Amino acid sequence: MKNLDIDYKYDVMNLDIDYKYDVMNLDMDYKYDVMNLDMDYKYDVMNLDMDYKYDVMNLDMDYKYDVMNLDMDYKYDVMNLDMDYKYDVMNLDMDYKYDVMNLDMDYKYDVINESGYGL
Repeated sequence: MKNLDIDYKYDVMNLDIDYKYDVMNLDMDYKYDVMNLDMDYKYDVMNLDMDYKYDVMNLDMDYKYDVMNLDMDYKYDVMNLDMDYKYDVMNLDMDYKYDVMNLDMDYKYDVINESGYGL
């Protein structure tokens, strides 16, 4: 009977220890899982924040690039219009000088022919 009593106490003590060990492990697993979930959440939030900052930075750069290109296109168009204008004015001036020279030559030719010096 004494051995049975000792076996019973030993078994109860072992069951109690196993129970405490299992509870402690469950508690540690829970704390570990919660800590991991918390870290995953912080990591996801940090990544979302970085993605947002990256997207905003890219949008800002795209905007600056587009504005810079529009500005350059405008300057290029204005420069081309200015050059076209100068070219047209120069051509008109040359056409005018050519026409005046031709009229002058025609006049001189007509005057020479009428005066009889030409023939």
